[in-house]
Amino acid sequence: MTTARFGSAFAQRLVALGCVGVVLWTLAPIAWISLASLQTERDIIQVPPYWVPRAMTLDNYGYIFTGRIPQAMVSAGASSGSRISQEARRLLRAVGNSFIVATLVGAGNLLVAVPASYALSRFHFRGSSWYETLIILSRLIPIPAIAIPYYLMVSKANLVDTHLALVLIHLALTLPIVTWFLAGYFRDFPRSLEEAAALDGCSTLRIMTRILVPLAVPGLMASAALAFMTSYSEFFFALLVTQTIRAQTAPVILAAIGNNQDVSLALIAVSTVIAIAPIAVITLAFRHYIVRGYTIGVEK
Repeated sequence: MTTARFGSAFAQRLVALGCVGVVLWTLAPIAWISLASLQTERDIIQVPPYWVPRAMTLDNYGYIFTGRIPQAMVSAGASSGSRISQEARRLLRAVGNSFIVATLVGAGNLLVAVPASYALSRFHFRGSSWYETLIILSRLIPIPAIAIPYYLMVSKANLVDTHLALVLIHLALTLPIVTWFLAGYFRDFPRSLEEAAALDGCSTLRIMTRILVPLAVPGLMASAALAFMTSYSEFFFALLVTQTIRAQTAPVILAAIGNNQDVSLALIAVSTVIAIAPIAVITLAFRHYIVRGYTIGVEK
C-alpha cells in the first residue's frame, strides 16, 4: 500500500511538473518579447542580454501610435541596426483589418454552421452518413493546391484587396471544422428535449433556436473563437489576395517588418505585442466559455 501511495504521489508530481514545463514553454517567448518591447535597442542587443529591463520605456510604442522616433534610436544611429521601418506605422490599420475580417468570419461560421450541424446531427437523408466525412476530407487538401483557383475566383469577382475576399476564403477554410465540431455537439443532446418541445407545438426552427442553441453556448463560443483565431492569424491567402494597407492584415505587415534586415529589434518586439494583444484580450474575456466548450467536446 505504501508503495502504491508513493507511486501515485510521484505520478501526480510528474504530471504537475509536466504542466509547469508546458506553461513555461508556451509563455516564456511571449514574456520575453513583451519585456523586449519595453527596452532600448542597445539593451536588447547587449551580450549577455538583460532578461529584466534595466530601465523600461514606452517610447517604442510611441512610434507605432504617434510616429515619433524614440530618442534612443536616434542617438544609436544606423550602425547598430536601429533603422525605422515604415511598415510598422501601418500595423494599427492592419490589426484593425484583421479584427474586422476575423469577427465577420466568426459570426459567419455561427450563422452557417449552426443550422448545417443541426441538420447533420438530427436529419437522415440520402448520403448523410458521408457528409461529415467529406467535410473533414475537404480540409486535408493542401492549401497551395487551391490557392490559384481561389485567387482566380476572387479576381474574376473584382474582390482583390478587399475585406470580403478574405472573409469568403477564411469561411471556406474554417466552416468544415466548425460544422463537424458542432454536429457532434448537437448529436449528444437528448432527443427527449426536442420531442417535448414538439408536443408543445414548437417548430424545428424554434426548437433549434430556443432550446438547443442556448444549451450549446459554450460550444458555440469555442467554435467562434477557433474561427476567429484561425482567420486572425492566417497569412498565406492574406498575402495572396491583398495588395495595399486597405485590406492587408497583421500577419502580412509583421512579415514585411521582419523582412527588413535593418529594422530595429525593439520595433519588431513592439509590433509583435500589439498584433497578439487582441487575441490575448478575447481569450481572457471568454476563457470560461472556451475552456468549457472544448472540455465538453472532448468528454463527448
